Amino acid sequence: MRTRYTALATLCGTLLIFSYSLFLFSSKSRFQRATFKGEKERMRTILSTEEPLIFIGGIPRTGTTLLRVMLDAHQRIRCGEETVLIPYILTDRERWSQGMTAGSNVTEQVIDAAVSAFIVEVIAKHGQPAARYCNKDPFSSWYNTYLAKIFPNAKFIVLIRDSRAVVHSILSRRLPVSGFVFDDEEECFRVWNENMKKMVGQCRQVGNNCLLVHYESLVISPRKEMEKILKFLNEPWSEQVLEHEKHIGEININPLEFSSNQVVKQVYQNALHQWKGYFSDSLLHKVAQLAPMMETLGYEPKNTNPDYSQFCIAEDDD
Repeated sequence: MRTRYTALATLCGTLLIFSYSLFLFSSKSRFQRATFKGEKERMRTILSTEEPLIFIGGIPRTGTTLLRVMLDAHQRIRCGEETVLIPYILTDRERWSQGMTAGSNVTEQVIDAAVSAFIVEVIAKHGQPAARYCNKDPFSSWYNTYLAKIFPNAKFIVLIRDSRAVVHSILSRRLPVSGFVFDDEEECFRVWNENMKKMVGQCRQVGNNCLLVHYESLVISPRKEMEKILKFLNEPWSEQVLEHEKHIGEININPLEFSSNQVVKQVYQNALHQWKGYFSDSLLHKVAQLAPMMETLGYEPKNTNPDYSQFCIAEDDD
């Protein structure tokens, strides 16, 4: 096991060093030629830590894939599929900063420079060029405060959804989401709660550059929600974000991602209440205790027939 870990650590270190060197080399030229979707070829500044990246996160099954394909339909934005790598490198970075480099000359600043170089290389090179780059890796939201530190111009969006709908979706489809145990429903609600507590806490620490988005509002009132999101991102309105299904041929879809077969369709509300009738009454009576973040986020854990349009009404008052 020790040998395996050493080999993995060596590989990660090599990737970081290579990426950092490539980043420094490419940065000697301030511009690169790129053809953006719907535009003629033009010059674009090389990616750097000053790039206004967009990070989308949240617990899987909260609408992160839906939002990213809607943004992918925008003429200026490219999100693409999950990189998978970025949450892993952020987890490793956290471990490195907890003393693994003690006694060496590898400072926190060196690690930050290497990690940021790795991230921008992965984001830039795993899809077509675009005026604005976006990344959707759900669990990256665990590290939003760190990402905000190394990318000060970045914007962050965290998707939230009724825990009953999330747990139902994971369990009924037997989706292998980290931390969720198929034969322990109560534990799944606790895991949802801990994840939401951490992600929302990170978002609030980031402040005005982080936006919480209710999945329910996104599917009930997609126009208003996307208007709010694009305004937050300082991007112009585009009708194409409301008809992403017409642009699937231009949007990269990974069949291995859980929601790929759903996001090829027009935005629909069918999944809002599918959790009803799935859980026992005794479990539903415990939800408020198992997942107190529900009430914090405006949900009604004791109401088994919730009116999700409340989130849309609240937004209309803004």
